[in-house]
Amino acid sequence: MSTDPVPAKTSRGRVLLGAGLAAVLVGGAVAVSVAATSEDAAAPFVQPAMDEGILDFEFAGSMFDSGYSDPVPLATEEEVVSGEVSFPAHGPLPQYIVGEPQYGDFEGDNDLDAAMLVAPMAGGGTPSLYLWLWEDGEVVQVPYPAAAGEDCGDHIDEFTVVGDAIEVQVTSGWWCDGTMDPQPAAFTVAVQDGYPVQIEPGFGSPYQCTVEQYGVIAEPATAALYVAFSTESPQLDPATISRIEVLERGTADPLWRLARVTGTDGVVNCAWTPYS
Repeated sequence: MSTDPVPAKTSRGRVLLGAGLAAVLVGGAVAVSVAATSEDAAAPFVQPAMDEGILDFEFAGSMFDSGYSDPVPLATEEEVVSGEVSFPAHGPLPQYIVGEPQYGDFEGDNDLDAAMLVAPMAGGGTPSLYLWLWEDGEVVQVPYPAAAGEDCGDHIDEFTVVGDAIEVQVTSGWWCDGTMDPQPAAFTVAVQDGYPVQIEPGFGSPYQCTVEQYGVIAEPATAALYVAFSTESPQLDPATISRIEVLERGTADPLWRLARVTGTDGVVNCAWTPYS
């Protein structure tokens, strides 16, 4: 008896899949019909519409966690310019919204999530890109940047939602001492297990470290490497790594360091590693 696959056939606007299955376009959604026999009526299954509940969320005034200090309510750029938000003598810096959010299904779970630039009310106010995920009818903000910006470091030029991912254009380098010419860079970010991850080029942290703006303090043969400064975040596969360079760039506490990771394919990515 042949085990070759049965080719699909078309019939009056339907795609016949064999064994009584048919896929039909119904009102913009795909309906799959299952029939016990050719005489039985089909019972359509319609894919649920995208959950767009996050479109009603008000970002201004919501609590924002930068991942580096205590959460603060998000201000608008207009409130900062008009002086309605003041620089605090103590405590965490105010953070404000830059531009408009962009939406996409970053988790692939049939609901919209949001990506938006947020800047600190300090220095040059260089923004970073953060994500908000729609989880069981509630908005959950991810406290790890999908792309990081710093006054003297990387600047985000543009970000664009493409399908379930975010394409980011940055100018990467070190601006303040004039010893390095910043370079353009592009990468793609997706969400894995609730964390932003770089998926192109290569897999790693969305922080950038290919331009040598940070000094190297260690080159261990092996190390635990994560996409964010959290042991709950996805790890890089050690079998794909040929070189690890632990950098001077750390977090507000001394527990994590950024690492430049060269893969066995020669592609350079970044990761966070616990450090003491």
